[in-house]
Amino acid sequence: MKTSQPTLKPLFTADTAIAKIQAIQDLWNSRDASKMVTTFDGEAKVFNRGNLIEGCSSIQSFLELRFNKALHCTMTIDLWTFSDFRISASFLSEWQDAIRGQWYRSEGNMQMCFSEQGLIEKLSVSAFDARIQADEREI
Repeated sequence: MKTSQPTLKPLFTADTAIAKIQAIQDLWNSRDASKMVTTFDGEAKVFNRGNLIEGCSSIQSFLELRFNKALHCTMTIDLWTFSDFRISASFLSEWQDAIRGQWYRSEGNMQMCFSEQGLIEKLSVSAFDARIQADEREI
């Protein structure tokens, strides 16, 4: 599978880690699962809120469901730390539940391991959701 950021490969520096996080944030905010999945290795594993999602087709299906459930979803990602093949970040996301219309703010942490080609091999996400009013949105 091709990467959408071919120049952002390990070994990461501060500048390339920040650029990689920005590229991932931009893809997430595009809400295009078919583009977002291009950042994953074919055998990637995603651990998200107690769920294990394996392989690009399952990851794409997961992302499509997420984007259909979470209307108006916007995310900001901030780099915490990095090493040669790993990046850790915090994130803030706000979205509206497609069925109930309730707004939420999700905050959490993510840890990513990358292949030599710069594709995500493993993504672990820990997050919590808080109900908010539409006028309490920050992003």
